Order: sequence, then C-alpha cells, then structure tokens
Amino acid sequence: MIVPFVADWRHSAVKVHGSSFRYLREGALFLLFIILVILLCLAFVGTRIEVLRTGYRLSAAREANRTLLHENSQLLVESATLKSPERVERIAVTELGMIYPDRNQVIQLSE
Repeated sequence: MIVPFVADWRHSAVKVHGSSFRYLREGALFLLFIILVILLCLAFVGTRIEVLRTGYRLSAAREANRTLLHENSQLLVESATLKSPERVERIAVTELGMIYPDRNQVIQLSE
C-alpha cells in the first residue's frame, strides 16, 4: 500500500477513529437514556402497585374495624344484661339457693 502523504494518513485515521468514538459515545448516551427511562417507568409502576396494595390493606382494615366495633357494641349490651341486678338476684335465689338475711343476721358497722 502506497501512502502519498503520511501526515494526511494519520490525520484521516484519527478522524475516522474520532467519528467512530463519537458514534459510540452517542450510542452509549442513548442507551443510558433508554435505561434511565425504563427505570423511571418501573419505579412509577412500582409505586402505583404499592399504592393499590396499601389501599386494599386500608379497606380490609376499615372493614375489620367496622366488624370489631359492631362486635364490641354487642358485647357491651350482653355485659350490661349479664350484670343487671335483677338477673344476679334471680340466679342467686333460684340456682344458688341464697336468701335475704333476717334483721338479726345483719351487723352494721359504725364509722
């Protein structure tokens, strides 16, 4: 191969190498940009999925709260019914065989 001007050959080689490097650099930057866009999209989708999951958990917690409040109100009514003096007296007399004491069986303490 005969090269008439050595300086021109080196200059053209550097030019070809420089333009190849520029295309490589632009391609790498474009690939980096695409990867960044994909990562941002994945992050956005991930946050939306987490929002949906949190919404479902919140809905389930609200339903459980409603159920527990209803059960609590039923238990309060049942507790009040079981504590009623009439019921306690009836069970004491009929089931336990208790009777009211006579006056002479009661001792009053003075303060």
